Amino acid sequence: MPECIHGLEAGSCDLCNPTIRLEPPRVAAAGSTGTRRAAPKRDITPKRLVDVNVQRLFHVTHVRNLPAIVEAEALVAGVDPEVDLSSAVTRELRRSAEATPGRSVAQHVPFYLTPDAERWTALREGAKGSTWSRAARSASPSDFIALVATWADLTDAVVADDDAAGSRTRFEPGEGLLRRVLRDEERLPRAEVLVPDRVPLSAISIVGVANIKVRDTVRELWDDWRVMVYPPWFLV
Repeated sequence: MPECIHGLEAGSCDLCNPTIRLEPPRVAAAGSTGTRRAAPKRDITPKRLVDVNVQRLFHVTHVRNLPAIVEAEALVAGVDPEVDLSSAVTRELRRSAEATPGRSVAQHVPFYLTPDAERWTALREGAKGSTWSRAARSASPSDFIALVATWADLTDAVVADDDAAGSRTRFEPGEGLLRRVLRDEERLPRAEVLVPDRVPLSAISIVGVANIKVRDTVRELWDDWRVMVYPPWFLV
């Protein structure tokens, strides 16, 4: 099927085919020779419940970690990646924090709920502070890739309503907490979804990259993926 430069089917990319927003018609007020914009009607339609099954989730890693991921055919919790983005302090905090009874945060594969997640934003902006490694600080935003799954494709996922290494973070399995977090503008950028042990590559529906060069690298390693060049996810 033909696709655009961003890896999406022809006609379905908002960058290549932006949606045209039409201005509402202007109507003349009674007894007036001029024109006046009609007062907007109040929308009384009940808001549709969020379909969490199609909620996108984002696992961010360095592109040099991809060969080991492909070899394992999965994202595996607790492995030592070639490029470790987290500092030793962060690793220890995640090993000591309990996500489920008897299982630490570090024994789970983490996903963000939004490409504007606080930690993903901090990583793009230079990985300042003690939570990041020297390798993270020296990397360019274009060195990273975002592996995207949906809630429906993950098994036994646990939702953390804040940084999973935080002392006051709440953990809850199932979609109840996920729904609440998705409606909370403050918690959404900090929340995480944690999947125990491993996530098979078959659960990854899209890989987001910053440019064509990285797209080609990803496709050479794993050609089953749909790879999307989407710079806004990687801009500082």
